Amino acid sequence: MLEFEAEVIGVEGDYVILNRTAFYPESGGQDNDTGYLIANGRKIDVLDVLEEGGVIIHKINGKLNVGDKVRGFIDRDRRFRHMRHHSATHLLLHVLQNKLGKHVWQAGARKE
Repeated sequence: MLEFEAEVIGVEGDYVILNRTAFYPESGGQDNDTGYLIANGRKIDVLDVLEEGGVIIHKINGKLNVGDKVRGFIDRDRRFRHMRHHSATHLLLHVLQNKLGKHVWQAGARKE
């Protein structure tokens, strides 16, 4: 899902919480999604997405209020690039463990 509709249920500075989201937070070695929200005819960029205590939090570059209706759009190219990298890392680890032994392990998968 790369598009969705939601409602703002929490606001704290540059961060918002939506009642539902398709934005993926940084987790399991895969970077977070970015994209944008459309609210009241305005485009608001989603710069970062994190999870705190099971709640997905979106860092934005605009102003939203509790109760605002939004339509979210995920940056498709970024999402699929991260998914491919994440999957390739798992495949590489599997091959390395089969060839070199189970002592080979993954300490992370960050790419800068």
